[in-house]
Amino acid sequence: MLNKSVKPAKGKKKTEAGTFSPERMRRHKLASEIYSETEKLERALMRTKSGTLEKIRRYRKDLLKKGVTDENDLSNLNLTNNDGTVQVLVRSSEVIEFSDDLKAAKAAIDQCLQRWGSESHPYLHTVIKKLFRIDKKGVINKNALLGLFQFDIKDKEWQNALDLIRKSIILSTKKAYVQIRSRENSSSAWKTKNLNFSSIEPGWEKEEL
Repeated sequence: MLNKSVKPAKGKKKTEAGTFSPERMRRHKLASEIYSETEKLERALMRTKSGTLEKIRRYRKDLLKKGVTDENDLSNLNLTNNDGTVQVLVRSSEVIEFSDDLKAAKAAIDQCLQRWGSESHPYLHTVIKKLFRIDKKGVINKNALLGLFQFDIKDKEWQNALDLIRKSIILSTKKAYVQIRSRENSSSAWKTKNLNFSSIEPGWEKEEL
């Protein structure tokens, strides 16, 4: 914050009254007012961006838990309203990780497979066998794991295993870029919302001095 007390800089002469000139004080007041307004705007913009990214993060995690997307889809989201006049484009670097709850999920899935027998759900047996075959770097096939949500199996223990997978999901955003745009109707050109202070056109009319 700017210091509200005004003191002459070293080496500068005071006026006869011992204070800055009226014009100098006017410049100080104007600079302070502009700074104060833009500082509030900066804080509001930071809160809005943080809130926006948090909403997007929750939405993505919800998609993962429902099994309707995979890690690649998370990096590119296009959110559009019903009449096609508002759009939010999200480009980011997402990393999906899993907590230790995944071990419990695997144990529960193994119990289901043993109980069902090898002749029941043969395709699922193959998928799960490949899924939990950890590579040399300790990396699991994340998209295949999330694909388990697509199987319509009503078994209670199976559903419990899926709940454990949902609980184990950890979604981290390394970097995010959000573009917000709108248009008058579905056939009009898109106009991007400009949040760059220096490049915003104020829209005032030219006035003569």
